[in-house]
Amino acid sequence: GYYEIRHVFQNWAAFATNDPSKIALKNKNYFVDDRGVAYVWTAFRDGRKEAEGSLTLDGPLGPGETKITDVPPEVIDLLEKPGEVSLRVRFVKDLVCLAEDQIDYPARKAEGLPKLPNSETNKLDFTFSPEEYIFTRPGVRYAFSMRTGTLSSVRTGEKLDKEWLKAPMTLDVFRAPSSNEEGLGRELAKLGLIEPKPEVRSISIPSCEEDGFSFKSVVRWRGGSSWELNNYGGVKAELVYCGEALNDISFEVTTKWTIREDGKLVCESEIKPSGTKIELTRIGYHFVLDTEDPEVEYYGAGPYENYRDRKSGAFLGRYSLKAK
Repeated sequence: GYYEIRHVFQNWAAFATNDPSKIALKNKNYFVDDRGVAYVWTAFRDGRKEAEGSLTLDGPLGPGETKITDVPPEVIDLLEKPGEVSLRVRFVKDLVCLAEDQIDYPARKAEGLPKLPNSETNKLDFTFSPEEYIFTRPGVRYAFSMRTGTLSSVRTGEKLDKEWLKAPMTLDVFRAPSSNEEGLGRELAKLGLIEPKPEVRSISIPSCEEDGFSFKSVVRWRGGSSWELNNYGGVKAELVYCGEALNDISFEVTTKWTIREDGKLVCESEIKPSGTKIELTRIGYHFVLDTEDPEVEYYGAGPYENYRDRKSGAFLGRYSLKAK
C-alpha cells in the first residue's frame, strides 16, 4: 500500500498528451517551484531499459503549472519498433526522488518471433503419444498433457534428469479470501473454483516453423469439487466436501504454445469466462516448482502486489522476486 499512497499524494506528475511526440509535466505544489528539480527519464521496451537521459523545459515550472515538452528522440525511435514502450519520468532533487510517473504507449505487434540460426546445437525434436506431446533439445525437455492441454513437465540437465514441476500447470481462479471477503470466498469454494477441472476441446498438430514448433490448445475449465468453507477467521479454517459442483460457469482457454530451437517456451493465451457472472479474485495459472528458494522474473505491473483499484503506482516492467 505504501507505493500506492506515495504515488497518489506525490506533488509532481507526468502524463501523455494527444500528440505522441509530446508529454506534459505538472507541478502540483501550491507554493514551491521547480528550482533544483531534475526531470530524469528512462525508456523501456518490453520491460527492458533501452535509453535514459534528462528532459529540459522552456522556462521554470511554477506552482500549479503544467508544461508540454518533447518526447526524447530515442523514445520516438523505439515507438517504430515492435513491442511495448514505456517512458518513466522521475522528479529528482538533491539525489532524492520526489515523484515518478510512467507513460505506457500502445504496443506494436511483431511480425513474428526473431528467427534463429539453424545448427546442430539448436536441434529441437518432437515426439508424441496418446498421453502427451514431448519437445526435446540438448539440455531441456518440455511435455504437454493431452488430458489438460497444458504444460506438465520441464526437465533440464545433460541427462534431462532434473524435473522442475512438482505439479502441472492449471488454471487458477481462486485465492484465499481476505478478512472482508469471507462471503465471496465461501461462494467461490461452493462453485468448485478452488480446483477447476479441464475439458480438452482441441489440440492441434504441432507445425514446424523456422524458429521451432508451435501448436494450439483449446480447453474448457469448469468447477470441480464443491466445498463448504467453515470457521474462516478462526484458529483453523475447515473445508467440507459437498460433492461435485453443478453450475454453468466455465472458462475457455485458447493457448498458442511455441517451443523455440534455443529452448525457450512462449505461452500466449486468452481466457474467456462464460455462464453466470461472478466476482473473481484472480485469474491466471498455477504450478509448483521443485526448488526450495525459487527466483521468478515476470513482466507486468509491479514491483508490489496490486489490484484493479490500486495500481496507479504499479508500473509496467520486468521484475524479479522470490516465489513463496
